[in-house]
Amino acid sequence: VTISVGATTNVSPTVSISGGNRTIADTNDNAGEVVSFTGTATDSDGTIASTQWLVGGSEVAIGTSASFSLDNGATVVTFKATDNDDAATSTTATITVEVPNVSPTVSISGGDRTITDTDGSAGETVSFTGTATDSDGTVASTQWLVGGSEVATGTSASISLGNGATVVTFKATDNDGASTSTTVTITVEAPNVSPSVAISGGDRTIADSDGSAGETVSFTGTATDSDGTVASTQWLVGGSEVATGTSASISLSNGATVVTFKATDNDGAATSTTVTI
Repeated sequence: VTISVGATTNVSPTVSISGGNRTIADTNDNAGEVVSFTGTATDSDGTIASTQWLVGGSEVAIGTSASFSLDNGATVVTFKATDNDDAATSTTATITVEVPNVSPTVSISGGDRTITDTDGSAGETVSFTGTATDSDGTVASTQWLVGGSEVATGTSASISLGNGATVVTFKATDNDGASTSTTVTITVEAPNVSPSVAISGGDRTIADSDGSAGETVSFTGTATDSDGTVASTQWLVGGSEVATGTSASISLSNGATVVTFKATDNDGAATSTTVTI
């Protein structure tokens, strides 16, 4: 009796990679990331002789667990197992290392500055120009903010500001939702108000009391400044200073003399008033 025994067909290993295809954040701000892998390999009719991890056809690690560096972007990683009969099975996973988003870069032309109030009414409309760029994407929106509230959009704006100092913010948001802000302080300077002046007694006639030509006459003036301080006061006769301060005694000739009281404020504005004695 002749008995024929057929050769047994070898069964290749079964392999898998935990996690499969996935995206990994680049956590260290340097190009690339070290990624950990775990593979499984079983052989139903024998044993696993070796396991390998391959990138671009080259072996980068062995064993069922491995950590190796991948470049930014998408990389195909292969896990390969070979059994005791030299049969091999491979599987792949695509790992995408995602570069961290870079926030926009922003600036405001002109920086901090002082604007003169030109219309005599409180406040002034001020023009602004901002720049916003995004090195790794696009700028999705730009805003101008005052006191935390949006007052305009776009890179150029005309904004009404009150007198005094106001902080204006320019904010840009990119296509990944990251935002960057910058600020300038704009001071709207109200026009200087000149001092108010008066001379007590007004125009008047003084009797010559000593029988000599002329008479010494006493004067009192008032000077106030609604938006600052009075820096100096003068008494003038014929355009020449004859006394300072708010009170003065001035020798005047017989006849009519025009006496001027002049006050100058801390911003250099002056106001004068006269009396004829």
